[in-house]
Amino acid sequence: MKALLAALPAGQFAVEGEQAAKRLAETGMWNNSRRVLLYCSMAGEIAMRPLIDRAFRDGREMYFPKVGGNIMRFYRVDSPEGPWAEGAFGIREPGECGGGRLFDAQGADPFLVVTPGLAFDRSGGRMGRGGGFYDKFFADLDSKRAVYYAAGYCLACQITQEVPVESLDKKVNALCTAEEFLVFS
Repeated sequence: MKALLAALPAGQFAVEGEQAAKRLAETGMWNNSRRVLLYCSMAGEIAMRPLIDRAFRDGREMYFPKVGGNIMRFYRVDSPEGPWAEGAFGIREPGECGGGRLFDAQGADPFLVVTPGLAFDRSGGRMGRGGGFYDKFFADLDSKRAVYYAAGYCLACQITQEVPVESLDKKVNALCTAEEFLVFS
Protein backbone atom coordinates (compact mmCIF):
# COMPACT_ATOMS: atom_id res chain seq x y z
CA MET A 1 0.00 0.00 0.00
CA LYS A 2 2.86 2.39 0.79
CA ALA A 3 4.35 1.79 -2.69
CA LEU A 4 0.97 2.30 -4.34
CA LEU A 5 0.42 5.60 -2.52
CA ALA A 6 3.95 6.80 -3.31
CA ALA A 7 3.33 6.20 -7.02
CA LEU A 8 0.15 8.30 -7.20
CA PRO A 9 0.24 11.77 -8.74
CA ALA A 10 0.33 14.49 -6.05
CA GLY A 11 -2.87 16.08 -7.33
CA GLN A 12 -4.92 12.95 -6.66
CA PHE A 13 -4.67 13.42 -2.89
CA ALA A 14 -6.13 16.93 -3.21
CA VAL A 15 -8.88 16.02 -5.70
CA GLU A 16 -10.09 13.05 -3.68
CA GLY A 17 -9.81 15.09 -0.47
CA GLU A 18 -12.16 17.72 -1.87
CA GLN A 19 -14.68 15.11 -3.03
CA ALA A 20 -14.52 13.09 0.20
CA ALA A 21 -15.08 16.24 2.27
CA LYS A 22 -18.28 16.98 0.35
CA ARG A 23 -19.44 13.38 0.74
CA LEU A 24 -18.80 13.27 4.50
CA ALA A 25 -20.52 16.64 5.04
CA GLU A 26 -23.72 15.15 3.60
CA THR A 27 -23.94 12.38 6.20
CA GLY A 28 -25.88 12.10 9.42
CA MET A 29 -22.64 11.38 11.27
CA TRP A 30 -21.32 14.79 10.28
CA ASN A 31 -24.59 16.62 10.80
CA ASN A 32 -25.17 15.05 14.24
CA SER A 33 -21.69 15.87 15.53
CA ARG A 34 -21.04 19.34 16.93
CA ARG A 35 -17.54 18.20 17.97
CA VAL A 36 -15.25 16.70 15.32
CA LEU A 37 -11.82 15.18 15.85
CA LEU A 38 -9.63 15.49 12.76
CA TYR A 39 -5.96 15.17 11.91
CA CYS A 40 -3.52 16.93 9.60
CA SER A 41 -2.44 14.87 6.60
CA MET A 42 1.04 13.57 6.17
CA ALA A 43 2.63 12.54 2.87
CA GLY A 44 0.69 9.69 1.30
CA GLU A 45 -2.64 10.58 2.95
CA ILE A 46 -5.81 12.09 1.52
CA ALA A 47 -5.81 15.89 1.74
CA MET A 48 -7.53 16.98 4.93
CA ARG A 49 -7.56 20.72 4.30
CA PRO A 50 -10.93 20.66 2.45
CA LEU A 51 -12.56 18.87 5.40
CA ILE A 52 -10.86 21.13 7.93
CA ASP A 53 -12.06 24.22 6.05
CA ARG A 54 -15.57 22.75 5.84
CA ALA A 55 -15.63 22.05 9.58
CA PHE A 56 -14.66 25.61 10.43
CA ARG A 57 -17.25 27.01 7.99
CA ASP A 58 -19.89 24.75 9.56
CA GLY A 59 -19.03 26.00 13.04
CA ARG A 60 -17.84 22.67 14.40
CA GLU A 61 -15.64 22.47 17.48
CA MET A 62 -12.44 21.07 16.02
CA TYR A 63 -9.87 18.96 17.87
CA PHE A 64 -6.55 17.70 16.53
CA PRO A 65 -4.13 15.07 17.86
CA LYS A 66 -0.88 15.76 19.63
CA VAL A 67 1.45 12.85 20.39
CA GLY A 68 3.55 12.74 23.53
CA GLY A 69 5.49 9.53 24.10
CA ASN A 70 3.10 6.70 23.25
CA ILE A 71 -0.07 8.69 24.06
CA MET A 72 -2.21 10.72 21.66
CA ARG A 73 -4.46 13.47 23.03
CA PHE A 74 -6.72 15.83 21.11
CA TYR A 75 -6.71 19.61 21.61
CA ARG A 76 -9.11 22.25 20.37
CA VAL A 77 -8.03 24.52 17.53
CA ASP A 78 -10.23 27.51 16.68
CA SER A 79 -8.75 28.52 13.33
CA PRO A 80 -7.30 26.77 10.26
CA GLU A 81 -4.26 29.00 10.84
CA GLY A 82 -3.57 27.36 14.19
CA PRO A 83 -1.50 27.79 16.25
CA TRP A 84 0.34 24.79 14.79
CA ALA A 85 3.67 23.13 15.52
CA GLU A 86 5.59 20.26 13.95
CA GLY A 87 4.92 17.06 15.86
CA ALA A 88 6.95 13.98 16.68
CA PHE A 89 6.45 12.39 13.23
CA GLY A 90 6.75 15.59 11.19
CA ILE A 91 2.96 15.96 11.24
CA ARG A 92 1.33 19.29 12.01
CA GLU A 93 -0.10 19.30 15.56
CA PRO A 94 -1.76 21.90 17.76
CA GLY A 95 0.84 24.36 18.99
CA GLU A 96 1.01 25.55 22.57
CA CYS A 97 -1.02 22.44 23.52
CA GLY A 98 -4.09 23.90 21.86
CA GLY A 99 -4.25 26.60 24.49
CA GLY A 100 -4.67 23.86 27.07
CA ARG A 101 -8.13 22.91 25.81
CA LEU A 102 -7.89 19.14 25.99
CA PHE A 103 -10.75 17.18 24.43
CA ASP A 104 -13.22 15.80 26.98
CA ALA A 105 -15.19 12.78 25.74
CA GLN A 106 -17.93 13.19 28.34
CA GLY A 107 -21.38 14.26 27.26
CA ALA A 108 -24.50 12.81 25.72
CA ASP A 109 -23.97 14.32 22.28
CA PRO A 110 -22.15 12.08 19.81
CA PHE A 111 -18.89 13.28 18.32
CA LEU A 112 -17.10 12.23 15.16
CA VAL A 113 -13.54 10.89 15.03
CA VAL A 114 -12.27 11.13 11.44
CA THR A 115 -9.71 8.36 11.38
CA PRO A 116 -6.65 7.90 9.16
CA GLY A 117 -5.25 4.56 8.11
CA LEU A 118 -2.90 2.94 5.65
CA ALA A 119 -5.61 0.54 4.45
CA PHE A 120 -9.24 -0.29 5.22
CA ASP A 121 -11.58 -3.11 4.24
CA ARG A 122 -15.31 -3.25 3.57
CA SER A 123 -16.13 -4.62 7.02
CA GLY A 124 -14.60 -1.70 8.92
CA GLY A 125 -11.15 -3.20 9.42
CA ARG A 126 -8.39 -0.62 9.64
CA MET A 127 -4.64 -0.92 9.33
CA GLY A 128 -2.80 1.99 10.87
CA ARG A 129 0.85 2.86 10.52
CA GLY A 130 2.04 0.75 13.42
CA GLY A 131 2.02 3.04 16.46
CA GLY A 132 -1.37 1.96 17.81
CA PHE A 133 -2.26 5.56 18.73
CA TYR A 134 -5.83 5.46 17.45
CA ASP A 135 -6.49 1.96 18.83
CA LYS A 136 -5.40 3.13 22.31
CA PHE A 137 -7.48 6.29 21.95
CA PHE A 138 -10.57 4.29 20.97
CA ALA A 139 -10.01 1.84 23.85
CA ASP A 140 -9.95 4.82 26.23
CA LEU A 141 -13.16 6.22 24.72
CA ASP A 142 -14.84 2.82 25.01
CA SER A 143 -13.78 2.48 28.66
CA LYS A 144 -15.48 5.83 29.33
CA ARG A 145 -18.60 4.74 27.42
CA ALA A 146 -18.25 7.76 25.15
CA VAL A 147 -20.84 8.27 22.41
CA TYR A 148 -18.94 8.64 19.15
CA TYR A 149 -18.63 7.67 15.51
CA ALA A 150 -15.30 6.46 14.12
CA ALA A 151 -15.17 7.16 10.39
CA GLY A 152 -12.23 6.00 8.30
CA TYR A 153 -11.16 8.62 5.77
CA CYS A 154 -9.01 7.66 2.80
CA LEU A 155 -8.42 7.47 -0.93
CA ALA A 156 -10.59 4.97 -2.82
CA CYS A 157 -7.52 2.85 -3.64
CA GLN A 158 -6.85 2.30 0.06
CA ILE A 159 -9.83 -0.04 0.40
CA THR A 160 -8.59 -3.62 0.15
CA GLN A 161 -10.23 -7.03 0.26
CA GLU A 162 -9.18 -7.62 3.87
CA VAL A 163 -6.81 -6.06 6.39
CA PRO A 164 -5.32 -8.07 9.25
CA VAL A 165 -7.21 -7.23 12.44
CA GLU A 166 -6.01 -8.23 15.91
CA SER A 167 -8.01 -8.33 19.14
CA LEU A 168 -6.96 -4.81 20.21
CA ASP A 169 -7.65 -3.25 16.80
CA LYS A 170 -10.75 -1.05 16.66
CA LYS A 171 -12.94 -1.28 13.58
CA VAL A 172 -14.43 1.93 12.22
CA ASN A 173 -18.19 2.53 12.10
CA ALA A 174 -18.02 4.03 8.63
CA LEU A 175 -15.63 4.62 5.75
CA CYS A 176 -15.56 7.72 3.57
CA THR A 177 -13.79 8.13 0.23
CA ALA A 178 -14.35 10.39 -2.74
CA GLU A 179 -16.50 7.65 -4.29
CA GLU A 180 -18.58 6.28 -1.42
CA PHE A 181 -19.67 6.42 2.19
CA LEU A 182 -20.05 3.00 3.82
CA VAL A 183 -21.65 2.39 7.22
CA PHE A 184 -20.91 -0.82 9.14
CA SER A 185 -23.12 -2.43 11.77
